[in-house]
Order: sequence, then C-alpha cells, then structure tokens
Amino acid sequence: MNDPEMWEHYCDVEHSMMGVGKGEPCNWCEKTEEDFNMDNEQQQEPYRNEASELIEILKRIELKLEFLCSRDKNDYTSFQMWLDTRDE
Repeated sequence: MNDPEMWEHYCDVEHSMMGVGKGEPCNWCEKTEEDFNMDNEQQQEPYRNEASELIEILKRIELKLEFLCSRDKNDYTSFQMWLDTRDE
C-alpha cells in the first residue's frame, strides 16, 4: 500500500508542524504548498525565532491559569469575556 504524498509546514494557527496531502491546503491556516514556498523565499531569516514563540505560548498559558484561578465555583464567565474585561 502506498502512503499518500504529503508536504509539511509550520502552521501558525496550530502552532506546530503539520503534514498535508499534496495539492491540498492546510485545514487550519488554508495555506497551500505554493503559498508556503513563496513565503519561505520572501523570508530574510532562515530560522524561526523559537524563543519568542515559546514566550508567547507561556504568556497565553499564564493568562489561562490566571483566569482559572480567579473563578468561583459557580462562575460561568468565558475566557474571552474575562480577557475583554480584565484590567492589565
């Protein structure tokens, strides 16, 4: 049985490497292999800044933990509503 041909890219929506069938767009970011190849040619830095990506991920985790710790047992406020009304 032949495995389907795939192309891989870093998906900004899923924040991970994704495999997609040849000729198909990514289900998450809707980029095609051609879009990704054109983006790579236009990038000046050959490597992603993984440290800044990790910092952004940790900031999101910290916000969600703050949200979860601030809730009462009967509080049904959504995370987005909490974010919108949060004082920074």
